[in-house]
Amino acid sequence: MDLDRALATFDKVAVNLEKLAKIWERARPYVPNGPHLGSIPEYTTLARNWDDLLPGLLPIEGWRITEGLPDIDALGQAFIDY
Repeated sequence: MDLDRALATFDKVAVNLEKLAKIWERARPYVPNGPHLGSIPEYTTLARNWDDLLPGLLPIEGWRITEGLPDIDALGQAFIDY
């Protein structure tokens, strides 16, 4: 891989990581820290946006982000079940 191509790939990954960070900043307040039921439409949209970015992320030293955002309904239910 030549340097120009490597830098272009790096830039693409950096942009996508920045987008993921911004999505997480917006989604984090919706993640429950106690009992919660139901979904929040904005969070659902953010989770879809997150998932759309994952295929564009290249592995870094063989590691890549594969998981979506947490399922807030499942997290809230876990608090109830606990």
